Amino acid sequence: MAYVTTSSPSSGCAAHLGELWPRTGSLVKLSDEDVQEGIRWLLQRDRCVEEEKRLGRERCYLQEWASEEWNALERLREGLDDESDCDMVFAVDCRMEALRELIGTWRFQVQLVTPAWPMPESWGPVRVDVGMEAGQVGDDMEDLEDVVV
Repeated sequence: MAYVTTSSPSSGCAAHLGELWPRTGSLVKLSDEDVQEGIRWLLQRDRCVEEEKRLGRERCYLQEWASEEWNALERLREGLDDESDCDMVFAVDCRMEALRELIGTWRFQVQLVTPAWPMPESWGPVRVDVGMEAGQVGDDMEDLEDVVV
């Protein structure tokens, strides 16, 4: 029969066992079903915490990429002449529209994910550019232009 003492957890799972039982020096039976279930719950919690951190990093990477991509497209578009570069203007405008829709979808989907590090509010285009309705942001259309995505 396996036992673990809760008075001096070493590392890994044993470190978490000390959180469940008081540090009295008593022995815990690892063959006990409740102990096994507790260990499984702790491992599941640890996986969830790790996944939450990973999602926070991915959210930041996504936002950084979207903002950089948007800024690059804006700079490119500003440098184009509408008359002489009409094909390129069309292609850039199409790409900007696709990115605008993508950013709107992503921003909505990850709004509950806490960023892993401080991020600006902006994802690139303002909410009006992303096509959000006035009722989703505010009732006054003039206020919409000050709100960034």
